[in-house]
Amino acid sequence: MESRFVKTDNPDFVKDQKTGALVSSDISAFNKFKAEQERIDQIKNQENDLNSIKSEVSELKNQISEITKMLQQLLNT
Repeated sequence: MESRFVKTDNPDFVKDQKTGALVSSDISAFNKFKAEQERIDQIKNQENDLNSIKSEVSELKNQISEITKMLQQLLNT
């Protein structure tokens, strides 16, 4: 069976004979790319978690403020 990929002048790439696309054959670069993507995803998740916590804290502050106002009204009656 003939290989679908052929070597190119650049050893970091092979050519897909079916699609004509150049495909990177540098596994190390691919692994670095994937690790960077995972790191970016982790940062995005942490930012989302932080924004969620900020929102919850803000909501709790508002609720405490409302409770404080109700208590003051009860004490003033």
